[in-house]
Amino acid sequence: MANKDDQQTITAGTNEIPAEVQAAIDAMLEEAKKKAEDIIAAAVEKADQITPVNAEQTVSGPTKEEIDRANELVKVKLFKDNGKYKDDVFVQVNGESLQIQRGVEVEIKRKFAEALENSQAQDEETARMCQGLADDFEKQSSTLA
Repeated sequence: MANKDDQQTITAGTNEIPAEVQAAIDAMLEEAKKKAEDIIAAAVEKADQITPVNAEQTVSGPTKEEIDRANELVKVKLFKDNGKYKDDVFVQVNGESLQIQRGVEVEIKRKFAEALENSQAQDEETARMCQGLADDFEKQSSTLA
């Protein structure tokens, strides 16, 4: 059990903190404030060394030529079978959506065609990665057998 001198005394619902504890708290707060000021000063110095980016570059969107190219019509024909590839394909680019019929040559905006190409490239890369992992697993399991 603690001595009477070691215990905090409570006066009218508030805690009285011994003077040496309060002094230690104040010292820690001052040290923390100093460290925070040093961090802020270092950040400001670092920020001053960074070359600002041209404001026009950061707020400008695509050029008229880029928009026109993205909206050009291109012909595509999506593979169709009676299994996995029989349903229409839904594509959405920047909030604009389109449903494309499979097995029929259709004209769509270039941005949708590029989204389809990017999706196909990603699927192919995923298949390559899965095959590589399967091959690695097969090698490792054959050495354990």
